[in-house]
Amino acid sequence: MSREELSREVEPTETQRATLQRAAKQYGHADTHQWAAEGMPTDAMGTPSEMAAFRERQQTWPAEVPHDIEQQTEASLHRNKAAHRDHEPAGEASVPDSVREVVSEPGQQLASEIKAGLEGRLDASLDHVQVHTGSTAQQACEGVINSCINRCCDLVE
Repeated sequence: MSREELSREVEPTETQRATLQRAAKQYGHADTHQWAAEGMPTDAMGTPSEMAAFRERQQTWPAEVPHDIEQQTEASLHRNKAAHRDHEPAGEASVPDSVREVVSEPGQQLASEIKAGLEGRLDASLDHVQVHTGSTAQQACEGVINSCINRCCDLVE
């Protein structure tokens, strides 16, 4: 079975649709359609370094991996983020609520150079990794660190 046969028609999310419309206005419908047909994630479209990185990654995939796997993953992430925003915070119940609230919101992907370096060393895909910044993320991080320090002190005493 070919990669094209393995891929499935992915209905773009509202966010992806808006990104595709902006790309079509900026780069033209033909280029945007070509990029989508390649399976390129919408956030890489129109950015030469991201597009090149995607094409390099795509060349390393086994034949069993659909050519649009990153589009499928991107759509799934958007759907999950929307579902989590409408319900309780994402993540396991054992994780502090402050952290769950932060990861319920969209983050940013790792910079491609950092991602590529880590994936090479870890021999694992980091496509699902999201970076969260800002004061809310910082406060959640500080809460986890303080909790760890308190637990560690209890163990040492």
